[in-house]
Amino acid sequence: MPQRLTAVDAARGLAVFSMITGHFAEGSVLSWPTHKIPYFDGASAFVLLSGLILGVVHRRWVDRDGGFSTSRERLVRRIAVIYLCQVLLCAVAAVISFALPPARQLGLAPITETSHPLLQVIAMRYLPAGGEILVLYFVLMCGALLLIPLLHKGWWARIVAASAALYVWAILAPPAWFLLPNASPAGATANWAAWQALFVPALVVGWKWQD
Repeated sequence: MPQRLTAVDAARGLAVFSMITGHFAEGSVLSWPTHKIPYFDGASAFVLLSGLILGVVHRRWVDRDGGFSTSRERLVRRIAVIYLCQVLLCAVAAVISFALPPARQLGLAPITETSHPLLQVIAMRYLPAGGEILVLYFVLMCGALLLIPLLHKGWWARIVAASAALYVWAILAPPAWFLLPNASPAGATANWAAWQALFVPALVVGWKWQD
């Protein structure tokens, strides 16, 4: 069995602590240590750690198998699970929209008032603001499915450079398709092209970890 990375486990623990204190003790002395760095918290750490661990694990599988069969199968399975979970959450939100008055729907209009209700659910769009985290992971995992064969070819420097350029584009002049849509009044809030700047370089570091 592969040896666990103790430092990564410790970082996961800090990320969990950051998420809990951010939600339930925001602004308190308890939350201060893990919210001192602006724009970086437990959610950011989880995205970074996801890329790192994915790189470490999939490098081992590719090297062991001499190919991508196990790596591809595991990634496709994870992508499918993420998609089904997010569609289930969208469906639950749609059911709630029938049962509760609009003021209690987390800012969502009733599903019957949206255009193409079924499409809203299967396209993972019927979500309250801040509910896009699984959609973000869906996008990042699909990206990993494409990047791992390129990492195997030794293109890690090109991948890091492309990730940095994509981040600059996402910050300076993001097109609409960089934003993950949702049906809340706040509209699209999560910029996948900005978030990938944590995930993709970490994926590269994980891939090169044993080197």
